[in-house]
This record gives sequence, C-alpha cells and structure tokens, in this order.
Amino acid sequence: MLRCVAAHDSKACREFDHPDKGEWSHDEDCCAGNKQAACKAGYRYEKSGNVCFEGVTCRAYSYTCDKCTATEVADGDCDSHYDVETEDGEDYDCNINAWSACYFLWPISWVFLVVAIKQVQNLAKAGKESEARALWESRKKGAFYIFLFCTVMHFVATIWMGPSLMAILIGHCVILGVVIPLCCCLHGDKQVSATAVAPAPVSCGPGWSAHQNIDMCGQGDVEIIHNWRGKHSIEELMRKVEQNDYSAVCVGSFGHAALKKFPYQLTAGHCKPSSGYTNTLYIWSGVESGIAVPAVEEAPYMATVVCESESAREPPPLREIVDALKRNLGLDGNFEEVVNAACLQLGVPPTGSLPEKADACWRAMEG
Repeated sequence: MLRCVAAHDSKACREFDHPDKGEWSHDEDCCAGNKQAACKAGYRYEKSGNVCFEGVTCRAYSYTCDKCTATEVADGDCDSHYDVETEDGEDYDCNINAWSACYFLWPISWVFLVVAIKQVQNLAKAGKESEARALWESRKKGAFYIFLFCTVMHFVATIWMGPSLMAILIGHCVILGVVIPLCCCLHGDKQVSATAVAPAPVSCGPGWSAHQNIDMCGQGDVEIIHNWRGKHSIEELMRKVEQNDYSAVCVGSFGHAALKKFPYQLTAGHCKPSSGYTNTLYIWSGVESGIAVPAVEEAPYMATVVCESESAREPPPLREIVDALKRNLGLDGNFEEVVNAACLQLGVPPTGSLPEKADACWRAMEG
C-alpha cells in the first residue's frame, strides 16, 4: 500500500548528547550523527544523504521527522529510530581534537619578547646602544620565525581539527599569535629608538658654539636635509650656515638636519629643553646681524655650552666623551671598558676617577 507523503516537522527532531550530555534534546537544524539522531514518538525518522557537518572522525547528516498516521503507529510502521523516552543514543562520536603546538609557542614568544625588551633597556642604561639595537633585531627575527612556524602549524592542524573548528579558532589565533606579538615588537622598537643619542659635538671653530639637548623646535627652519649623515659631515653643514648667513644647525637622534635662520643673533638663552629626543644645536655667531636681540632670561634649564671656540673648549659630559671614543677609536663596551681601552690606545695614564680618565682621553684625542 502506498504511504501518504507527510510534511517534515523540525520540532520533532531530537539529538542525543548535544547540547545536554546524556540526554535527548531538540535538534534545531535536524543535523546529527547516525547514532545520535531520532524523532519524537509518532514521527518517522528518515535519513537523507546530505552531509550537514563533517569533522575529522565523523559526519553528521540531515534527517527529517514526518508525522505518522494513527494506523501506521498502531501497525508499528512508524520508526522514530530511537524511542527517546526509553532508549539512549550513543555518545557523540564527533570527537574534537583542538590541540596545537601554538598553544605553547604563543606564550613562549610573549615571554621571549618581554625579556628581550628588558635586556634592551638594561643595555641602554649601561651605554651600550649598538649592542641594544643588535640584540633587539636578533630577537625580532626569532619572534618572526615562531610566527612562521605557527602559521604553518595552523594549516597543518586542519588534519585533526577539521575546517569547521579551524574557522572558529582563527580569530583567537590572530589575536594571540599576531596582534599581541606585534604590539610587543612595536613597543620594543620604541624602546630601541629611545636609546638613540645625538652625535657627540665636533670641534667648534671660531664663531661657533655647541649645545646639548636644547633647541628652537619648529622655529626658524629654512632648510631640512633628510638623511644628512649619508650626504654631509657636520663641518659641511656649518660651512653651509656660514655661506648663507643662517643662525644655527640642529642634528640629533632623528634622521634629518635642520638649518635655522633668525632675524637676530641666536643664543642658548632663546632655546628651550628638547622634549622626547636628544640633539646638538650648533649656533653661529660669527657675523652680527645688527638687529636687536629679543630679551631673554637666563633660565636654570639652559644647557651648558659644550664648546665655544677651539681654544676655550672643555671636555663634554661623560656620555658624549664615551660616544666619541667609541666612534673615533672603534671601541665598544660600557663606560668603564671604553675609557680604560682608550687610555691604552692614547697613552693616557689610567689613574684617577672614571670622569678624570675620560677627560684626559678627550684632551689627548682632540690634540
């Protein structure tokens, strides 16, 4: 006898062990494994051939629950697959394996970068700027290799996770494996940039004075020379100022040189402390402009003049001396190591305090 075609009723779909463990629950999408699917009493279970979910170890199929007639129920011709009132299905067989090596590598990369940042800060405090930069570059490469490995493992993990779970985890992977390490790298780059120091002042000729860490920031700029270190020396910039009747040239931990011109004789008293960077401001006073100088007060923050003329020049602060010794004598190390090595090279008696030895090396190097 032909069976009447009944309409599918999704409210009759039942799934075992999901979402409630060990129980039959309403299956909203009528999609379950063969041993976890059933219909409530009075409905016929019909499995389709459509795969609605596929994991690594299992498949779930779409199914329908069609209302049976009273005659079919009475004749026992209404198979609901399981009697959801008295029978249990089997434990859900779509076991999910979400394991990945990146769960261990992510924290390692975070600790790796945080420790590296701390090491950079310690080296900078010890005056080893070049070592700090080299260390940070090597650590960033290490973090990048961890990132590459995790990227490869992310796709390899689809073998046991399956594409569905991988799609769920991708957002977490981006935050934990990309965003956090990238923030650490940007913070580390900022710390390394902070270790950059202004070039040590060169010998000043007549009419020139050099001042550390004061500036007329954003004022009087008439020429900006980008990447000046690759094109000019400080002496060449000074000649340019003299030839064009400019007032000063400023170089520092930034990449450009700023040539400045003011309608009065610029002095250190007009300047303010540099904020967020280090620099050397070379002021040209060899030619008087004849225009009245605006009145300034000698503020207590005014930087000490590093040099006024070749004959009157005094040794600069210890940090600048060490930088100059490193640059001119090819030395490296902390302050004490550099000064002691310079004493040997320059024939300076290694006696007295560290500043006294450094001053003696400076005078010997400057001739």
